[in-house]
Amino acid sequence: MKARLINVILVHFIGLCVLAAQDAPSPRGFVRVLHAVSKGSGNLEVSIDGKPIRDGGYRLGDVTGGVPVAPGRCEISFHREGVIDGKTRITVVANETTTLIPFAEATKDEPPKWEIRILRLKQHDSETERTATFVSVADAPSVRVELMQLQKRWEPVDVPRLGFARTKIERVKGYQAVRGKDGMLAEFPIGQTGNHVVVLHSDEKGKLHAVCFKDYKYLSTE
Repeated sequence: MKARLINVILVHFIGLCVLAAQDAPSPRGFVRVLHAVSKGSGNLEVSIDGKPIRDGGYRLGDVTGGVPVAPGRCEISFHREGVIDGKTRITVVANETTTLIPFAEATKDEPPKWEIRILRLKQHDSETERTATFVSVADAPSVRVELMQLQKRWEPVDVPRLGFARTKIERVKGYQAVRGKDGMLAEFPIGQTGNHVVVLHSDEKGKLHAVCFKDYKYLSTE
């Protein structure tokens, strides 16, 4: 009788474990997209394995949050009217974020056409300081910006196109200012330690803009 009772309890316990495993959320990785396709017209449409991630698409300069995706290989495609579509295949890793920056590049055709290219940012170890990573997909081969440090000192940062530059942030609170040759580009709040990413891109008229987001890991271009 006692053995039978133990068996019943054991079977019940195993059943509860199976149900708990079924109810547990599946692991997810994340994809972040920053729209920097300055050519063409209308919004940028983004799809993962053929499924749009947002009805109506995104405006120039928009940056998504982390879009959850099942770990493994997936294809991400980009479409904007008047520009040749772009696509890339990535491997999504659980609990990690892949950042993609689609931008416009001229083809070698005569006359040249515009096509969508994709710059991918790679995550490294978690950042233990306050840093800024500057990434440029702007039209110019290199862009010089300035980061305001302590005592209102402007530190110059030279950012190569499709490359990156990294610098330490001296401030520990308040807002961090970034300016270009034509004036202020961005301000972002300083809080916990981590990496602040500043993406430089051109608009339809060639004017320089900056989009900022925070990532607790150090990012670089691949």
